[in-house]
Amino acid sequence: MLVIAAASGAVLFWLNIVLPTVAATTLWTLATVLEIGRRHTNELVECQRLRNTMGLYFSPSVLRNVLENPGRLEPKRVEITVLLTDLRNSTALAEQLGTERMLDLLNRIFTVENRAVFAEDGSLEKPVGDQFLAYWGAPDPQSDAADRALRATLALIEGMRELRETLDPNVKELFGYGLALHAGQSLIANIGSAQFFHYGVIGDLINATARVESLAKHYGVLALATREVHERFTTPPQPRLIDRVIVKGKGTPLELFELRDKFSPENFQEITASYSEAFALYEKGKFNDAERMFRALAEFDNPSRVLAARCVELCAHPPIEWCGVFTFAAK
Repeated sequence: MLVIAAASGAVLFWLNIVLPTVAATTLWTLATVLEIGRRHTNELVECQRLRNTMGLYFSPSVLRNVLENPGRLEPKRVEITVLLTDLRNSTALAEQLGTERMLDLLNRIFTVENRAVFAEDGSLEKPVGDQFLAYWGAPDPQSDAADRALRATLALIEGMRELRETLDPNVKELFGYGLALHAGQSLIANIGSAQFFHYGVIGDLINATARVESLAKHYGVLALATREVHERFTTPPQPRLIDRVIVKGKGTPLELFELRDKFSPENFQEITASYSEAFALYEKGKFNDAERMFRALAEFDNPSRVLAARCVELCAHPPIEWCGVFTFAAK
């Protein structure tokens, strides 16, 4: 309509049908309309540029919520599944690579992790050092959060294996990482002050996940999942119950499962069966018998080595009460 009106005014002016005052008014109106259009277009371009820039700092679902409710995101309780990864031997790697090359390695690692998480519509926390935290189920609910997290975990493992193969031999030898999957209630909120804040998840669930990840290193396995997240999988990969533990500072036991992945040993099922027999003896307090069975597996299985050594300690210092749950005194 505006274009037609402007064109009509121009024709009338050209035919000298309207008064000069009317013609001037028409031209002024046309110029005003064009200026408004130009400013609107510039605003759209600027908004898109801002969105693209913010997209480099927020995961997609969080960005959507931030833009819809800037500065007004209320804290809320959410059911989430959490994936935490941590780089192994980071100090030795940093010493060998130097600052610039270490940064390059971390960025390559984060690229693999980001790709795996975003492919499953996950959200990310800001990296802290060489740790990487992703979650599903917030800020928007996801009924299949655990399945998404599992698929992302398996994709991440493949991506990290491919990355490792591209590294120099001396770096490749040191390169390693651990993963933990956990699920439960957490709080998602603005964290910080009125001048600067971060929108993300906090709470005991995150702390517990960090403890589980550190135990992956303790047992010498790549990935551990808790009972809480394992029960949420629609089609879980073959698991192995590694242990039942109470971590430092907690009172509730955690059941820890190793998940079979593409690169697990071909005899994973046989190892799991033998380990389960030994673990059943261990739970009953038959530490001598359990130690012998674990020792037979320990030559090629890291968790068996850990449990065999524990059985020796428990034989030497029998617990007053035993329910099959081991309490860690340190983190």
